[in-house]
Amino acid sequence: NSHVSDSVAASQHAATLQELHRAQAQLRELTKNMETLQYDHEEQRALMVQAQKERNDALQREERLSTSNNDLRAKNTLLRDEVLNLKKQLETAGVALVNHTVPERAELEKSKAEVLAAVVERDREANRARMAEQQLGYVTSQYQTASTENTKLASTNTQLEQRVAELEVKASGEQARLKELNNNALNKKNSDTIKKLRHDLNEREGTMQRMSEELTRLRESRGRVGTRASSIPRSPRAGTREPASRQGSPSVQRPAHPLSKMN
Repeated sequence: NSHVSDSVAASQHAATLQELHRAQAQLRELTKNMETLQYDHEEQRALMVQAQKERNDALQREERLSTSNNDLRAKNTLLRDEVLNLKKQLETAGVALVNHTVPERAELEKSKAEVLAAVVERDREANRARMAEQQLGYVTSQYQTASTENTKLASTNTQLEQRVAELEVKASGEQARLKELNNNALNKKNSDTIKKLRHDLNEREGTMQRMSEELTRLRESRGRVGTRASSIPRSPRAGTREPASRQGSPSVQRPAHPLSKMN
């Protein structure tokens, strides 16, 4: 009977170890997916910030060009009025010349020259106004493109949020399984390993909570992007901590993830 009991205990121990190894493998895969998701999130957020900056720049250029175009139109209207006034003066001078009331023909020629100069200047200003309108149309097109890109990035960010939620649910399930393994552990080594896994999972949940808060701030800043450029600080990567003091080094290495010790 003792031999049979030992055999059953050994079989249960082997099954528990196998289940534990499988749970550890799944947890490593989950950690890898979370790290990849965080990197994708950082990249998408950087692209969104850039798109917002380009859109705001386009808005500012559009506003400046619109103001310049309005100034050119006002100047063109003023010149047109001046030309009309000069034409009236020319007609008056012509009538006076026919009636021999103005003997100074040189003054008439001077008036003609002024009229011609005003017409030339008017045409020049009209050309400038047309060029400004064309440039304004180009800037408007750039703004529309930036707005479309920003919408695409917002959609991608929503998908990332959904993926985070799915991984949170999966992590909770893995934590429950590890807790059950801990309750049925047959030796101290397995118990210590499971406790370590629980500790790592708690850290992962903290990381996911910070990521959720960062996504919330990102959505809030996206609501204000139409009026000003937003500057969103990059969130710390999962499992990394800011060093107390930075030392000079020839290169920057990526910090190891807390769960990478399990490998």
